[in-house]
Amino acid sequence: MSPRALLFWMKIGISSVAAIVAGIFYMEAVEGMALFILALFLSSAILVTFRRSILERLTVGRVYREGIGTSLLTFLLIWALTFNLLGKAPVIYLLASRELGPQPISFVNGTLVPPGVQALGGRFNAVNIEESPEVGPVELFVGFYAKRGGVVEIELTTGRIVYDSRKDTFVIVNSSVVEAGQNATLPWGLSCVQPPGHVFIEFDLHRVELEQGSWSQLDLSHGGVLYTISATYSTAMGSVNITLMSSPLEPGDLTPTPFQNSSSLVLLQNDFLFAFEPGTHFMLRTLRVGDSYLVFP
Repeated sequence: MSPRALLFWMKIGISSVAAIVAGIFYMEAVEGMALFILALFLSSAILVTFRRSILERLTVGRVYREGIGTSLLTFLLIWALTFNLLGKAPVIYLLASRELGPQPISFVNGTLVPPGVQALGGRFNAVNIEESPEVGPVELFVGFYAKRGGVVEIELTTGRIVYDSRKDTFVIVNSSVVEAGQNATLPWGLSCVQPPGHVFIEFDLHRVELEQGSWSQLDLSHGGVLYTISATYSTAMGSVNITLMSSPLEPGDLTPTPFQNSSSLVLLQNDFLFAFEPGTHFMLRTLRVGDSYLVFP
């Protein structure tokens, strides 16, 4: 086989393998194309390294350019076939409107996702849209909404919101797993320190020792306001599971509080409870969350 033919078929083969990998792992466009470029570069580099005689017939530049177009078409075709054969068609949801404030998201037929139903990314069913005068674009927060009544729990990726409708207050519960004997940073500006045989929580130059299975109280000052936090821990399989619980809070904006890295906003609206993640997204055309997409009108 001539060096040129060997180079051509080697690139086709490696591009095909890369396409199958991209389809199996459900890569986005940028990730898939980055994998293709890497595969193309490696195939040329491997051939030049182990078959240096090829340089007697082709220049280094020609080695890297040879078969790019055919390799790209092969990659795209096999990527699409693998993606479709595995049945990984993305789930699409719609932004109900571009109005500011909390709102449910919609199915593609325009019907609102019902309260309490985990949809976007297998977790969220609502968004909060806010203007951002500092950076210009509109900010979007993903979250969850549920029907108000009794005790309502909303599980975010950064903590659990537990709302008591009788008192019209909620608490935030956060669990962190720390390797036994290791120090670690915890949410809400706290730190875990573990000298031999002890577990301490450090904050504001204070240190409180925790007792396994018992709740300890921490008074945390933030922005001139004093917050009471309860903390406890349990052990399992060489790890320490630290549970933190805030004092009862009223629904509202959490960004001025120490709990802003657990939730950005907890709000009552039209007899529904909304809770939103702290992370911000900017509204472009689509937002990928897990294996699903939110499409903006």
